[in-house]
Amino acid sequence: MPASPPAAGEPPQESTPAPPPSPAPARGAAVVAEVIDVRAPGPAEPGALAAAPGGDGFLAGARDGTVLHVSAAGETRHVGVVWEVSLGPANALLGLAAQPGWLYASYVTAASGLTLARHSWDASGLGHYPHTFLTGVPAAGARRGGALAFGPDGLLYAGTGDAGQPALARDPASPAGKVLRMTSLGRVPDGNPDPGSFRYADGHGDVRGLAWDAAGRPWVADAGTVAAPGGAASPLWSGGEQTGPGLACAAGALWLPGAGSGLWRLPLDGRGGLVAPPQLHLAGQLAGAVGLVAVAGELWVLAGGWRLTRLRVR
Repeated sequence: MPASPPAAGEPPQESTPAPPPSPAPARGAAVVAEVIDVRAPGPAEPGALAAAPGGDGFLAGARDGTVLHVSAAGETRHVGVVWEVSLGPANALLGLAAQPGWLYASYVTAASGLTLARHSWDASGLGHYPHTFLTGVPAAGARRGGALAFGPDGLLYAGTGDAGQPALARDPASPAGKVLRMTSLGRVPDGNPDPGSFRYADGHGDVRGLAWDAAGRPWVADAGTVAAPGGAASPLWSGGEQTGPGLACAAGALWLPGAGSGLWRLPLDGRGGLVAPPQLHLAGQLAGAVGLVAVAGELWVLAGGWRLTRLRVR
């Protein structure tokens, strides 16, 4: 039965905030449970990984824009090509996210910089006419961003880079060096700092990972650091050149690839801090990781060329 409204003149009752999640153990573990050798699309290098909607395996993207569907049983099917990526050798797919019926991609082209687009998607493959809802984001050099993920609020978040120009990250008029937030239709949602702008958080250098902890708190992997969006007073961790692209939350910890191999575990205390210093697991394994997603409390990593690895973590 719903609670009775307060009597006239009485202040509304405040709801009791949910307690923070329990702290993660100081020490954890990551164990390889399964390895799937994806049937690679020719010589193309892997570039991105997303969980397919409804628990139906994964969508793995090559840097040339080719997208594959990999079932939970390891069967690989060609889905299509993010069309503009394939038009030039300087172009590259950076990120993927998916919802039922739609595939979202972030990619860079020599002509248009960083671009965000949406393709229809079903059993027959990708639709031929993408909806491009942002293009022309500066993406020169290595600081190009490219992270793409749906948040617990159902909105799409995208990370961009500052293209080696930190002033752009502080400029509210520029989409560079930002975390952007938008609806699944590529529109500006309510609650962004500027009405009419995708801008959600400023001051970033190279956002290559986005994740949310058990409390719904957002985190970004940005140019070797893990921090709250928008440049908190101090980052959660500064890993520098020890880190690679990607970020996920599982078993009470944040996880991100090592620069050469392995996987970093950042055990969270449930209140926005760390229980213990980060630890590197699986050193010498998972080389060249380009995609990392959490599914049902486990991690899946696209690394070692076209090897999709399932990890049990704690």
